[in-house]
Amino acid sequence: MDDAIRAFQRNVERYPGSPNVHDSLGEAYERNGELEAAVRSYAKAVDLAGKSKDPNLPVFERNLARLNATLEAAQRDLAQYIEGF
Repeated sequence: MDDAIRAFQRNVERYPGSPNVHDSLGEAYERNGELEAAVRSYAKAVDLAGKSKDPNLPVFERNLARLNATLEAAQRDLAQYIEGF
């Protein structure tokens, strides 16, 4: 996965204005458990896609929303766990 992340990071360096490369990097980060980095990449993809009217904007938005929902659920679960002590 580290090789994939490096490859996607190079793509972001080469094509910083491409929403798709940021989304792909976000997917790699997510699969590698680097969730904060994934959120940043997905958010960048959404931002760029919105500005350029990219037809894949809904896909990028779903990726960001899905991960944010996962993180929020994990935070709720943790808070409930802590309250149990």
